[in-house]
Amino acid sequence: MPRLYDGSRVRMSATGSNSLTKLERAAYHEAGHAVASYLVHRRLACVSIVPNPVDNTLGRCEYRNLATFKPGAPLTGRFRSQIEKLITVLLAGAMAERLKTGRIYRKGSDDDMTQAYDAAMCLFDEEKEARAFVNWLWEHTRNLIGFEPHWAAVEALAGELTERRFIGERLARRIIRESIDGSGK
Repeated sequence: MPRLYDGSRVRMSATGSNSLTKLERAAYHEAGHAVASYLVHRRLACVSIVPNPVDNTLGRCEYRNLATFKPGAPLTGRFRSQIEKLITVLLAGAMAERLKTGRIYRKGSDDDMTQAYDAAMCLFDEEKEARAFVNWLWEHTRNLIGFEPHWAAVEALAGELTERRFIGERLARRIIRESIDGSGK
């Protein structure tokens, strides 16, 4: 699997942070995906931190219209925009963990990172260029998720997820919207 980040910029941990439980870390990770999906106007079907022993995951977000792409598709402005949105949503889980703990739980983020890189390869012929694009979107995602009202939404959704374990589309949107608007306080 290709390394997407310079080790001096982002330390990836094989064991994760000791400051959060696995459940809390999963809640932040999935909340990051959910908030990013809201911000790039992709409908969320549900968000969950119910572990899945079949695919060995601690949580998941399901989307209603987050497109997937194949290499060789015609390159248009709309296509590029959709790829950027997809990659932003994919990176947002790890970014939420990073902003909360200062670390990324590699085991929980590897699949997202691989999918982000594969999506970037739909736009570029050169691996180096695709990697640079993903790294640029990593910084973009840091700014998007780290923006105070957006981070408040991640915090609120992660807290609710820790309590409920599963949140459907309507409640997730309400939590995010109220947190961003400041009416959830």
